[in-house]
Amino acid sequence: MVSTYHGIETGRRALEYFKKGMEIAGINTSNTAKAGYSRQVVSNKATDGLSTAVNISHLGTGVKITAIERMRDLFLDSQLRRATTEQAYWETMSTGVLRIEKFIVNTNAKGLNNLLDSFWAGIQQVQKFPSDSAVRNAALQEADTLAKFTNDLYSVYGAYRDELNKDVKALVTDANSYIDQIAILNKAIKTVRVAGGEPNSLLDQRDLLAEKLSTLTGASVGPISEEMDSDYKISINGKVIVQGTNTKHLMLVENPANKGYYDVQIEYDQYDITSDYDVAGVIIESRANDLREVEKAISMNGGHELSVYRTADEFYWTVGYALGQSQGGERKDDIIDSNEAVGLSGSFALQVGSRGVRAYSQVFDSNPPGLGNVLGEPGPGERTSYTFRIAAGDFERTITADWDDGLSRWVLSSNNASDPSFTAASQELSVSELSGYINGISGGAVTASVLNNSIIIEAQDGQILSIDDTAGDLMERSGLANANPIVLIEVDVEDSLQTIANKINNAYLYDRAEVIEVAEGDEFAGSYIPYTTVPPNTAPSSPEQWMHATVEQDADGNYFLALTSNVVGEANRINVLSGEVCGASINNMHVARVLGLIEDGYDDADLDPQTGLPATTTDPVTGLPTITGSAAQTNLTSYIQLDRANNAVVTRYTEGGDIYVDDAYIEMDGRKYLSSSNSFKYAREIYPNGESGADELVEFYPGLRIFLNGKEGASTNIIIRHHLTDGAIYASLKLRDDVLLSQMDTFDEMMYQLATQFNAVHYSGYGNEESEYSNVTGMAFFETIKNQYGAFGNLAIDSQVMLDQNRFAAACGGGTGASLGSKDGTNALSLAKLKQATLFMGGMADFEDLYKDFVAGLGAFGQLAANTLQTQDYVIEQIEVQREAVMGVNTSEEMLSIVEFNQSFNYASQYISTMFQVIDQIITGVGRVGL
Repeated sequence: MVSTYHGIETGRRALEYFKKGMEIAGINTSNTAKAGYSRQVVSNKATDGLSTAVNISHLGTGVKITAIERMRDLFLDSQLRRATTEQAYWETMSTGVLRIEKFIVNTNAKGLNNLLDSFWAGIQQVQKFPSDSAVRNAALQEADTLAKFTNDLYSVYGAYRDELNKDVKALVTDANSYIDQIAILNKAIKTVRVAGGEPNSLLDQRDLLAEKLSTLTGASVGPISEEMDSDYKISINGKVIVQGTNTKHLMLVENPANKGYYDVQIEYDQYDITSDYDVAGVIIESRANDLREVEKAISMNGGHELSVYRTADEFYWTVGYALGQSQGGERKDDIIDSNEAVGLSGSFALQVGSRGVRAYSQVFDSNPPGLGNVLGEPGPGERTSYTFRIAAGDFERTITADWDDGLSRWVLSSNNASDPSFTAASQELSVSELSGYINGISGGAVTASVLNNSIIIEAQDGQILSIDDTAGDLMERSGLANANPIVLIEVDVEDSLQTIANKINNAYLYDRAEVIEVAEGDEFAGSYIPYTTVPPNTAPSSPEQWMHATVEQDADGNYFLALTSNVVGEANRINVLSGEVCGASINNMHVARVLGLIEDGYDDADLDPQTGLPATTTDPVTGLPTITGSAAQTNLTSYIQLDRANNAVVTRYTEGGDIYVDDAYIEMDGRKYLSSSNSFKYAREIYPNGESGADELVEFYPGLRIFLNGKEGASTNIIIRHHLTDGAIYASLKLRDDVLLSQMDTFDEMMYQLATQFNAVHYSGYGNEESEYSNVTGMAFFETIKNQYGAFGNLAIDSQVMLDQNRFAAACGGGTGASLGSKDGTNALSLAKLKQATLFMGGMADFEDLYKDFVAGLGAFGQLAANTLQTQDYVIEQIEVQREAVMGVNTSEEMLSIVEFNQSFNYASQYISTMFQVIDQIITGVGRVGL
């Protein structure tokens, strides 16, 4: 039987439901403007009915509240998190580009392009009025302004990178705060749910924090099923950073190679970017992808082994200062006046360059000399002697092939007295015999092998070969000789050291086909400068093929001639050859030896223990000292290093002296590379097969910048990984290490080429005639910049030029080692022509083109960032509209709900009141039983 109070209970449940509805509608209304608030609704369902005996039916018992639900769409929430992450990324990028665009304009609103134009215009004015000191000073001031602006620009870039690094730190602090708050909320939410409550307000706070965390880090929220089954989870690229009350924070890890800037890693998954910083440090750009996705063979820890076999000494090749006559050598001693005639007549040849690490000869199959033979029996009028030099690192040998009429055989010998000679087995010299002889005397520094009747010569330990003919053309005909131009230098009896230096510098003039003299505004053509090259009319065309000569003074006050390559690195070796190479009648190294460019060398065992110099004896005929020693070598290049800071010369006889040039030799993931510097982004790859010039720069590894720290014969493991790949923090990292550094790369290239190319031409010119520099060449205009990487910020006018504008080398020479005069501006014209020199983008762009391309690229990236940001703003706006339709509070609707619930509440109250009246009537009308 149904209870009398059944109706009252049904009404009570209705009152509770309608009352809660009014409360929730009121809460919704009061939180209309609250960020992240979700509209709540009261969910209900009918209570279980009562069975009745009549017709086996059910009697309703009313309604009950099942939950106070938040109106959310999980799909829209996820979309919004992704969209706001992208928005934060592009907003950071767009802001960064706007900042950068302001950098390249100075306080006078005169940009870099304007300063470059003013600089070139100043040089052109010097060409027109070379003898005007005011014009020269004005040009120097324009150059100095340009240098100071670029250095200031470098400082601005550095300051912005510092600022971005601070931003990263602040954003990581915010992200970790969000992580901690979410964990605290997880605990509170769980507590409320255990107690049977509805933690909707806490859930809203957690969702809002998750959105903020996602904006900074690109974090994703786990599916609702995970929370129901276990704990609420948030992860970054699959790494869980929040699970219930457990957290992993973002960690700031300083990178010593990147100015101590922060890398962002995840707690408990931290790693050293390089395992041994003594070997190498790296900057890993955000674009550097982990090779695990590219090469499946790479271990899953993302490690890449970098082996450093040799670091670069970053030296220039320098030649000169062989042992003097007083020490048994042929170099002339006691030159106390650089303008004094040396009394030499003859010639020698010079070349800058190398042959790569591996060289293949032609296939020797012609007849004569016949299949597999390098040389055959010489016929009437044919050469009977050939000499060539092979060098790699500190190994150098000159090999001679002489025809012995008595034996009718070719005899091989070297310039080292301790090396054996070799006589061919027949009238022909075979490829196997020549390669075998090379192997026998090289001590493993160079190896030779035979393949299909051709000779393969390879330098070991990543060294670079230099192969030249010093008499005859055997190596040239074989295809083994260095390919760079050879320049002949003629020496006359009246030439002084300075005159010879001038001739050498004039020979390497950038544009020397025609001399133009300028006199009081009237121009007329001068004489052709008669320098001979091999092959003919192939002048050295770039600083890598150039050298410059200077007259130096040793500690004893004697002057000597020094030749220095214009570019650091092993590939820019200076080769001193006899004049015979270029067709002159002379067939020895006498001139080069007297000038100190070639010397006799000796093993350590042949050195005098007292002096550290080769032992000598007096020649009974000439009365001059003669060097003795069983292992004496002749025609060794006189490599030195100039220690200007200590006014010293480092030679092969200097204790601990390092005179040879080494490139860095490294290997990563099985690929070997050479680099002339220890800090680089691009290197020269040594390919395992085929000829390898190792002269083509390739990106060492996409997004990787290497800094070798001097430790050789060791390896380090490099971890190429980024925990963050999206969001505002990632954008700041990318802006700091990708965008800004890539732009600085452009300025590196521009400043390096400007200083190197400008100096190369300036070395060839003469100073003002009205000064002590009237017949002096070899003077720098800019301070030398050794390496392209890091050149930005190091452009500076040579201090000596700034002190004395007479050192501005505007004049050219006429081929005699003397200036054409102070009114000649030919060299200034050659300097001005560098403005149009296509030095960039694979020979397709000049300085102006490079700058315009830079500006266009910056503008295009800025437009991309702005457009993408605008698109993301629109996407977010659309998602917000859809989310608002679901979770937003409409005040009018909520007020209507309150009215409806209030009316329903009143009806339910009237229903209960009626039920009480019915019960009261029953009790009072019927009376109590038993009375």
